[in-house]
Amino acid sequence: MTNPVNSIISVLMPSVGINTAPKRPFIERQAQVFKLGQKIQNGKTLTDEEREYLGLALQAISLGNDPFKAFDLETDTPGQNRSAGFIEANRRLLAVAWIAAAIEPDDKDNPGMRVGQAIEKAAETFGYTAGTMKRIWNESSRGAIVKLL
Repeated sequence: MTNPVNSIISVLMPSVGINTAPKRPFIERQAQVFKLGQKIQNGKTLTDEEREYLGLALQAISLGNDPFKAFDLETDTPGQNRSAGFIEANRRLLAVAWIAAAIEPDDKDNPGMRVGQAIEKAAETFGYTAGTMKRIWNESSRGAIVKLL
């Protein structure tokens, strides 16, 4: 586990440069926060790292820091993360990634969802109609790859 003092400093003052790891793509960071929210909503136990991340982000927000910065959801383009079009595009990407993960078998006991089931569940989860979600999936490169298989 990381040193809490260094962690809070890196959240509150990112210019200090404590976190030197390369930044993951925005969609991955957004997916992490989304999955954490689902985990909390479903009453699942958080890992120590998830608790630390959430605690530090909420502390930073309570001290007046920008929530996008606190949750590491800032993009390289200032203001882009608050654009409705950008948010919608990322919601679609996240939904497609969710479907791709849902249809992937975890192990021999979990063969993965059928594509149709995953599309219906993603539509419900991400606030789309089933028809719209199916179109988004089919237009995605992942959907095209699954169709070929």
